[in-house]
Parts: sequence; C-alpha cells; structure tokens
Amino acid sequence: MSGKVTAGARVGKLGRYEVLNELGKGAMGVVYLAKDPVIGRLVAIKTIKTSQSDDDDSESREFRERFVREAQTAGILSHPNIVTIHDIGEDTDSRASFIAMEYIEGRNLKSLITEKNKFSWDEIADLIAQIGEALDYAHRKGIIHRDIKPANIILTTDGKVKITDFGIAKVASSNLTTTGQFLGTPNYMSPEQVSGAPVDGRSDIFSLGVVLYELLTNRKPFQGDNLTAISYKIVHEDFTPPAELSSEVPPEFNPIVARAMAKDPWNRYQRGKDMALALYQLKAHLEEQKALQDLGTMVSAAENLPTLKLANLQELAAQGAPRETTPTPAPPPQASSMPPPPSPPAAAGAPYDAARGGEATIRSEVSHDDEMTTAAPNLEAAMEASSPGAPFGEGTDPERLPLPLPPLPPPPVRGGAAGAPQDWKKVAKAEVNPRWFWIVSAAALGILLAVIGIFVLRAKSVSKPSVEPDAAMEQDVRDRRQALEDGKKLFSAGKYEESLAKFRQVLSRSPNNQEARQYAQMAENAVKTKQDEEQRKSQATQMVEAARTALNEGRNDEALAKAGEILTVDGANADAIAIRDEASRKIAEAKVADEAAKRKNAKAKEAQAAKLKPTAAPAPSTAAHAAPAPAPATAATSSAAATTATLRVVFDSPFPEGHIMLAVNDQILLRKPFNFKKNESRSVVANVTVNPGQSVIKAWLSGPDMPSAFATTDTRISGGDSKTLRLEFGGGKLSAHIQ
Repeated sequence: MSGKVTAGARVGKLGRYEVLNELGKGAMGVVYLAKDPVIGRLVAIKTIKTSQSDDDDSESREFRERFVREAQTAGILSHPNIVTIHDIGEDTDSRASFIAMEYIEGRNLKSLITEKNKFSWDEIADLIAQIGEALDYAHRKGIIHRDIKPANIILTTDGKVKITDFGIAKVASSNLTTTGQFLGTPNYMSPEQVSGAPVDGRSDIFSLGVVLYELLTNRKPFQGDNLTAISYKIVHEDFTPPAELSSEVPPEFNPIVARAMAKDPWNRYQRGKDMALALYQLKAHLEEQKALQDLGTMVSAAENLPTLKLANLQELAAQGAPRETTPTPAPPPQASSMPPPPSPPAAAGAPYDAARGGEATIRSEVSHDDEMTTAAPNLEAAMEASSPGAPFGEGTDPERLPLPLPPLPPPPVRGGAAGAPQDWKKVAKAEVNPRWFWIVSAAALGILLAVIGIFVLRAKSVSKPSVEPDAAMEQDVRDRRQALEDGKKLFSAGKYEESLAKFRQVLSRSPNNQEARQYAQMAENAVKTKQDEEQRKSQATQMVEAARTALNEGRNDEALAKAGEILTVDGANADAIAIRDEASRKIAEAKVADEAAKRKNAKAKEAQAAKLKPTAAPAPSTAAHAAPAPAPATAATSSAAATTATLRVVFDSPFPEGHIMLAVNDQILLRKPFNFKKNESRSVVANVTVNPGQSVIKAWLSGPDMPSAFATTDTRISGGDSKTLRLEFGGGKLSAHIQ
C-alpha cells in the first residue's frame, strides 16, 4: 500500500520501506519512522519537497538529479558523530524524493535548550569538540554542511552527539529559494552565507560558534525584530562576549567563541579539529579547577573538626575525677557547746580564704604545666592520729597532731596575676653591678654595629652591576617585541603574508619564542589556505572559458560536463551554474525537437504507407505469404538486444580502502566501496549497463587516506557494444580513459 506524501495523509510505504509513523515536519519535508522489510532495520526517512506543483517539469527533474548527486556524495561519510545515510530514492506514487538515514533515539539540542536544560561547562566543551571533529572529517571529504544549528544536532540516550542532514541543506536551500520560501532563520548563518558569497568549511565553524554561544548563555548572539535586522548584525556588528552576559560563564570561553565567530573567515579556526583541540584543552583545565576546588573543600572540612586542647584538659582537671572507692562519711556533729577546733595558722604571706575556712589548706591545684599536686595525704595522716570513729578533738591531744603543711603557692595566671607587680618592684629596687651593665651594653652595641656594616656592604655590592649593560642586546630585545606586536596587528588586519614575515623575523633572532612560533603557524595556515583558494578560483576561471566556448559552438554535452567539473572545484561559481543551466536547457530543447521530428517522420511514413497499401489479395495469395510471418519477431529481438551497451570499469587502486562513484549522462549508475586485505590484489572491476549513444562519463574517487578526486571523459557507444573504462590515480589526480 502506498500513500501520497501530503499533509494529513497517512503514508503506508515509501519505495520499499514500510512507514510506521510520522516523527516530525519541517520546512524541507516530513520525517517518518520506517522499516526496511529486507533486513528488518528501522530507518528515519526524510522526504524532500521538489516543487509546489505536481507537474513533472524540467525544474523538478533537475532538482531530483541534483538531490541524488548531493545525497550520494554525503553517503560516503562514515563517522561516529554523523548520522549515516543508508539509501535514497523516489516514491513512484507520490513522486516525492526521500532519503533513508540511520534512526537515532534521542533529542535534538533545540528542544533541550528550549526546555532550559542546564549543561555543565566541561560537558558543553566536550559536546562542541565532538561536533568540531565530525565537521573536520566531513570537510576533509570535501563536504560542507551549510546548516549547522541545534535542530540538526542530536544528543543520543547514551550521551553521544550526532549531526544530521549532511548533503541536504545545499539542495533544499536552492530548491526552496526558487519557490519563494526561506529555509529557517539566519541566526546561525555565517556572514558569507548571508551576503551570498562562496562558502567553505569555515562557514560551518562560524555556525558551530553560534551554537556554542547559545549553550553558554541560553540566547542567540545576533537578535532582531526581522530577518533584515538579524542579517545586518551578523555581517556588521559584534556580539557581547558570553562571560560579560553572565558571570557564571568561565572567561576562558571568550577567546574560543570570538575566534570561531570572526567576521573574516581567515581569522577563524581554519579546521574543525583546531577548535576541538582548544575545547578539549579548556575541558581539561576546567576539570582540574574542579578537582582542586573539591580538594580545598575537603581540607577546609578537616580543619573545622573539634580538637582536644589544653584548656579542655585543665577544665576536666578542675572539675575532678570520681574516686573508685567511696569515702567513709564523717559522723554527724554532736550537739555540744564545744567550739570547733581552731584553724591552723596560715603561713606568712598567704591570704586566708574566709569563704572556705580551714579547707583553704587542703585544696588541690592544677598548674599550667599540667602537673597536679594535692595536700590530701596530710589530711589522712591527721585523721589516723585520732581514734577511729571519734569526733575531731576527742581522745586526742591537740598538741600531738601534726601541723598542717603550708598552702601551695597559687599557679601563675596568664595575662598577669595580682602578685606580679610586687615582684617587678623588687627587681626594680635591686642593685645592679655597674661592671656587668657596661659589659652587656658594649657587647650589644658591637653586635648592632656589625649587623649595620654587613647590610651596608651588601647593599653596595648589589647596587653595583657585575656586568656592564649591553646596549645592542637591549635594542635587539626591543626590536623583537616591536616586530611581534606589528605581526599581531597585521594578522588581525588579514595581511597574513606580511605578518608571517614579521613572525619569522622574530624567530630568526629568538627561535624559542613560543608566542611568535604559534602566530607564525597560524599565519602559514592562513596563507596556504588563501593560496589554495586562489588556485582553485584560477583553475575554475580557465575551465569556465572552455565551457563557454563549447556552449557557444553548440557542443552542449561537453559544456554540461565541463560545468560539472567546475562546480566540483568551486561549488558556488555563478558562471558555471549559468553555463550548466543553459546547456541543460538546450539539451532538453534538442531532445524535444528530436522527438517531435521523429513523430512527424513516423506520421509521414504511415501516411505514405497507407497510400501505397495494395488492395486485399485473394485467399491463396494470402496463404502463400503466411510462411515468412516470424521474420518481424526476429528483427524485434535483435532490435531489443541492440538498445543497451555494457561499460566495464577497471581501477587498480593504490589505496587499500576507498569508494568509487560513476555517473553516465548525470545519472549515477555505480557506487562501489572497496576494502582490500593485506597482500590482496587491489583491482576493482565492475560492469555497468548503459544506453547507446553519446555518453558523458564522470567518476569520483574518495577514501579515508586519500584526497577526493574527480575525472570525466566522453565516448559514443553503439547498441550491443562493450567498452572498458580504465581509471588511474597518480600525482593526486584521477584520470579516465576509454578502451
């Protein structure tokens, strides 16, 4: 069951895929969850709108061819952070072009940002770094995304990042522009995209910088009331650094965002891996800071734990410890008129404690040296002298009682005691031997003078330079600093050749200058990229002249082939696009004219045959001519055999792994990956069935360890013939020869 891909209609099948349900809609089409009945794999199918009408006009046919070409090119990408393209096709009933991709369970960044999901700073750095590595891989394959934004970045359930819609943005944007629509908003576009200038991989770097900015601040760097205002800000105005919008954002992100979103492509990161490296380094720095912060928290918590200090010990000693044996309670005093025994006399100089009476001499003290002394043994001796059980003073001669010990001196109290001033007065009044006074004074004065002399001599020796200053060396240092600053200014202004000369001048005098070495490397990369770009443009200009000459001379097929070659070198070359469109139009007109002429000739022949047709012959004559009837069938069989031809493709690969794609008259007929084992013959052989006639053959070669290469040739193949196309790779170029 097949259903037409229209709004509100239920789709049963798209091509061979069984549609399960609808996943979402966008400006480019509808996304379905489908199942491949052959291997039972779930896929995500994205349909692409071709035109507003259902007419199979030349514009729709051209779009479908371009869609196939771009999707086939993107199909060679195989990276863990890029959604894999499995298949492309066109539904016969709905006439909708579609692409079958890897089905990913997860959510895109747009929905996560909308729901205010908070990422940690190191998670943001790691996420954008993964995308940068994926873009670097695609750019090395010669493929530019052109539509990097949160909606095209998927975060899977296991924490991986995937980029989707590779190979679709270029085709879809050109198609939708022709119908008066605008593909999304320009918030994530680079200045060269907004202004319509040619773009390369650095445009994706700018868009990735905008995504990083939005993850850090939860807002877009360029905002406006309409598309015109947003586009103007992207091209002409600077954005506010993320750390200035929020103090929580680490300021180390500012230089990375600023370089990724530079207006001039030459001032950006030239490759995605350069941006990824900077983010990975920042992630390591943030993780180190976090680890140090956690360590500081642990140390602070340990320092705040309660400790047993000397003051606590003194407090416990003052309170006293419980005895192991309970003392025998003293008998209650008897009611008598006997006065209490007299208190022992206090020692001279010791004040009497009236509040504690006679107990003042039987106290225990704890000194500040943590030594505890007690007068309790004297009390026990006094108790033994009396008869057991008798009250104090009865049956005992008071004169025979041992005299109590004098009270212990009070412990010194920190901060001064009451008796301290008296000691100082005694010391002040004491006589000092004059001889000792003068000896000590003279010794102190001698030591002071010796110390002063040492400091004076050292100050003189330090202030006097050991080596005379070298004016030439100082001037050389100043010159190097000035040259480095001049080089930085020239680099910022986009004058990379002049800045490289300055940095090399600094390195010739100071080879270990790391800052000059870093800027020299950046300038060399910028100069090389600029030279490559100029070389490609020069090559494209020469090829444009040849294509225009072929078009003017009526060699439309050759002009179309040369325009395709130009667009592989410079995808945004306006002259090549115009030549391609004009050649395609003339070829289509020629085909229409040929078909009309054929129909006219056929009608003329039928009319002529009708005029010359004889009258009906007698029955015997009809029977006599019945035998040769099978002859037309034989002719038809030979005619059917002559409607096709065979093209044998042979390629001796110098690489162990790669991919070959072949197109005949802009129709892709072969996609053959190869992966040879060690010591295995590296010959790629394939047979392709083609239509007879003039054929323009294009071949693409790509792989992980080789640069992408392109070759084209043309030939005329007759029906039933077989020819060999031999591909050869050498000197970084691919060549094609017909044998």
